[in-house]
Amino acid sequence: MTDKIKPKGSLGSVAEDLFVELFCDTFGPDQAQYLFLQYPVTDIYF
Repeated sequence: MTDKIKPKGSLGSVAEDLFVELFCDTFGPDQAQYLFLQYPVTDIYF
């Protein structure tokens, strides 16, 4: 499984990349269309 993943996260973190790969292996690539990347949010209260 991990041989397909680049050592550095391409669009998100490495953990996100591994999750997407595991999700595709489990549910199939056609179900991956329902996933979306989470973008970083700056907390304005701190």
